[in-house]
Amino acid sequence: MLSSYSNSVVTRFHSSAKLVGHGVNEEELAANPAFAGSSSSSSSSSGGSSSWTFTADLNASPRLPLLASGSVAAVLCANGIQYLTRPEWVLAEVARVLAPGGVVVVAFSDACWRERAAAGWLGRSGPQRLQLMEE
Repeated sequence: MLSSYSNSVVTRFHSSAKLVGHGVNEEELAANPAFAGSSSSSSSSSGGSSSWTFTADLNASPRLPLLASGSVAAVLCANGIQYLTRPEWVLAEVARVLAPGGVVVVAFSDACWRERAAAGWLGRSGPQRLQLMEE
């Protein structure tokens, strides 16, 4: 989720897993080696075992309509949560698409593009950011 042109964590888990990559723009998703050869989708999810990607502005609409409820085994958001204006809403949507027993991993640091980070994120302290993830 919120993938960019590079995400070394995703490439380590790629093996035989079906990956669904989300990003803000197609150019960065296409440049990400983890999603090389993936098909793009803008209106509906693709079936089968192949990986696919889609773009969506989660700040404009914090929903994941291309993903069915309970259809995702794991969600990884690496260094992207700080750019969301409504992270609580997006995480609620993640909970909707997560399968029972699924795993969510949200990784973040203090390093970010301050001009792109959401004011609500920048205004929180480190412990407040962790609390947001726990809720």
